[in-house]
Amino acid sequence: MFISAQDHKAKGLISAQDHKAQALISAQDHKAQGLISAEDHKAQGLVSAQDHKAQGLISAQEYQAQRLISARDHKAQGLISAQDHKAQALISAQDHKAQGFISAQDHKAQGLISAQDHQAQGLISAEYHKAQALISAQDHKAQGLISAEDHKAQVWNNKGGTGKTSLVFQLSAEYARQNPTQKVIVIDMCPQANVSSSLLVNTFSNFPGEKVVSDASKIDTKKKMKSFEPNVCGYLLSRLDRDESVKGSINWNQFLIQASVFNKFVPDNLRLLCGDIYLEVLSKRLEQERQLVPTRYDNPWRRVTLFMKDFIEFISSSNKQVFHMFFIDTNPSFSIYTEMAITGARRMVVPFTQDDFSVSAIKSMLYSVYGFTSEDSERLEGLKESQYFWLAEKYGISPPKLHLFINNRATFYGTKAAAAFAAIGNEVSASLLKVYIKSQDIFETATELSSLDLIMDINKFKMRYLIDCCDFQSTIVLSLHNGCPFSQIDPGSHTIYGSSITISKTNLEDCKYAILKIVKLL
Repeated sequence: MFISAQDHKAKGLISAQDHKAQALISAQDHKAQGLISAEDHKAQGLVSAQDHKAQGLISAQEYQAQRLISARDHKAQGLISAQDHKAQALISAQDHKAQGFISAQDHKAQGLISAQDHQAQGLISAEYHKAQALISAQDHKAQGLISAEDHKAQVWNNKGGTGKTSLVFQLSAEYARQNPTQKVIVIDMCPQANVSSSLLVNTFSNFPGEKVVSDASKIDTKKKMKSFEPNVCGYLLSRLDRDESVKGSINWNQFLIQASVFNKFVPDNLRLLCGDIYLEVLSKRLEQERQLVPTRYDNPWRRVTLFMKDFIEFISSSNKQVFHMFFIDTNPSFSIYTEMAITGARRMVVPFTQDDFSVSAIKSMLYSVYGFTSEDSERLEGLKESQYFWLAEKYGISPPKLHLFINNRATFYGTKAAAAFAAIGNEVSASLLKVYIKSQDIFETATELSSLDLIMDINKFKMRYLIDCCDFQSTIVLSLHNGCPFSQIDPGSHTIYGSSITISKTNLEDCKYAILKIVKLL
C-alpha cells in the first residue's frame, strides 16, 4: 500500500519534493508498513531532514550526491555514495556478507587498489608480510599468487623420473636471481642428495658436486656445535639427542650452507640444507622414535613428524625482516622423511610425465597425503588408521595445499604441447577437477577465480592448476653437470667429461621461458 506523506500523517512513499527523491522504508519491528515519521527521536524509519526540507532521502547538497542506504542483512538495499569521488557501489552480502567496491579516496580508486608502482592490480597489504595478495611483480618478472608470509613449496610425486630434482634446482636458482633481497632456502630431503650435488658443484676447482657434498658437510670446529654435521642428517640427529644441554643451545642457521661459496653460478642469497646419502639409514631411527608410546607430556608421532616444519619456522623467525622462500626436494617413496617434508611445506608442486603411470601416481599421492579416493574399498578402510593423512588429522597437522601440476618434458609444436602429451595433460586435468569438486579444501585458493568458475570451465581450471613444461633435452644435462642454471648458460659448444656437446639456442630459450613461467606462479 502506498500512502502519501503529508504533515507526517501518511504512510508509504514520501515525496522528497525539494530533492525529487522517494524512499520506502519498512518498519517490521512495529509490524507496520510505510513511513515512520521521525519526530522527537521517538520514531523509526525515515527521518525528516527539516533543514533541507525533505523526508526519506537526505540530499547531500555539498557533494551533489544521493544515497540510498542498502543493508541486505538489515533488510534494505541501496547505494553507498562515495562522496569525495562521486561514485556509488553496490554492496552485496555474500560469503562474508559484504563484497563490493570500496572507495580508495587517497588513490582515487574503488574496490581494487591499483599498485601503479608495480603496474599491477591487487589488494596489497603493507603490514610486515602479514597479508596475502595477488601482486604483479614486474620488477622481478613474476606474477601469480604471492603470499606475504614465507613460502614453503615442496616438489613431490611418488613416481620417479618426473623431474623433481631438476625443477627444484632450476626454480630455486631462478627465484633467487629474480629476488636478490629475499632468502631462498633449498632443503634436500632425498637420500640421493642430487640437488645438493648440483648446487655445490665446485666450479672454482672443477670438482664434481658429489665430492663437495661430503666436504661441505664436514664439521667446523670453530662453530660451537656438538659434532653435528651441517646437513639434513646433522639437524635431525640434533633433534633426537636427549642431552638437555643440546636442546635449545644450537642455532639451526648453522646447518645451512651458502651455496655460492662452492658454486659461482648460484646467487649469493641461496642457502642449502645439504642432503646426506645416509638419510635412509637414519630414517629407521626416526621411525623408531616416532613409534614410542605417547605420554601425557609428549606425542612422539607428532613431535618427530614436525621436525622439518620446526626447522623452517625457526629459520623464518630468526630474521623476520627478510622474506624467505623454501624449496624442498623429496624422494619418490612415501617414507618418514617424505612425510616430514610434506608436513613442513605449505604448498605442493607436482610434476608428472606423459604416461599412464603418472596418472596412477597422482591418484596414489592424493590418497596418501589427503585420504582422497574415488572408490569405496574395505581394504583401504581397514588400513587408514596407519596412514599419514589419518594420523596427521588426528594429531592436528595440516598437509600442504595442492598448488600446481607441471606437465613436464612435453614436446611442443609452436606454442602448444603435441597431441599425445596434451592428451595426458587433459586426463590429469579431468581427474583433478573431479577431486576439486569434492574436496576444494585441499587445493590452494584461486583468488582470481571463483570456485564456480573453475568447476564450470575446465579450461579455467587448467589455467590455474596446470602448466606445460618443455623437454629440457641436453641443456639440463649440462646444467646439472656444471651446477649452472639455465640463466647462466650460453648457447654453443660445451664439454662434458671430455665429450663435446652443442646447446641449441632455441632449446635454451625454451628452457629459460619454461622456468620463468613456473616461477611466476610460485
